[in-house]
Amino acid sequence: MATRLVSAAEVMKHHTVEDCWVVIHGKVYDVTKFLPDHPGGVNVIAKNAGRDATKAFDPIHPKDVLTALPAEAYIGDIDPSSVHLFSLHTSTPSTEEASAIAVSTKPPIEHMINVSDFESVAQKQMNKEAWDYYCSGADDEITLKENRASFQRYWLCPRVLVDVSFVDVSTKLLGFDSSFPLYISATALGKLAHADGELA
Repeated sequence: MATRLVSAAEVMKHHTVEDCWVVIHGKVYDVTKFLPDHPGGVNVIAKNAGRDATKAFDPIHPKDVLTALPAEAYIGDIDPSSVHLFSLHTSTPSTEEASAIAVSTKPPIEHMINVSDFESVAQKQMNKEAWDYYCSGADDEITLKENRASFQRYWLCPRVLVDVSFVDVSTKLLGFDSSFPLYISATALGKLAHADGELA
């Protein structure tokens, strides 16, 4: 049986929570019945209803998660000759365009003095949703605030007139040798920042 080709114009007609189609990796799915069961809530899918949701889908989900949908959810493949219609209905720059702008204005690594400098560059590099997730904490953010306050209680003592032709910042972290004492706690959704984020 031949695969049904679905035009972008047809997909865009199904853009409500009562009738919700999305395109993911060139496949068209009717996810209307799945919306109430989505662990991330209805809204995250609803705002991509009637559109290509691949860019929103990829940073969050493993590729095989779509196999959990019932077979009848698959409508067909998107007609490649019609995908340009999706971009006609997008007024904001694409993720690639925004990222290209940020990369072109990124300062050289040697200009980075402290962790806050990296944070500032990352904010310009990432889209708003990803940044909001990374820089926030749970509930009332008491733990986040205390983490920041704890970190600020550490001071570096400058050693004046010390030979700095060779500098060694190695130390032990949790009992293991570390060449650079900056530890990034394991977090979820690493792909929000980079396609290879889960490999970290």
